[in-house]
Amino acid sequence: MQTLDNRLYLELEKIARQRGITVQQLLRAVVVPEWFQKENPERSREIHRSVGRVLRRRRTTRLVSKLVA
Repeated sequence: MQTLDNRLYLELEKIARQRGITVQQLLRAVVVPEWFQKENPERSREIHRSVGRVLRRRRTTRLVSKLVA
């Protein structure tokens, strides 16, 4: 749970609206990852590498299934 000052919330709402997303989506997709990277850069890189491996594996699996079919 997070409490925001009204002025800050309005600013986040304005940014979210410009991107065509909700404030919650902005917080999840932009604010939290940026904060996490600043607070713990090594752990952030580790997570990024892990996600990259998973995504590459998925792409490879899809490609192989298309070639076999």
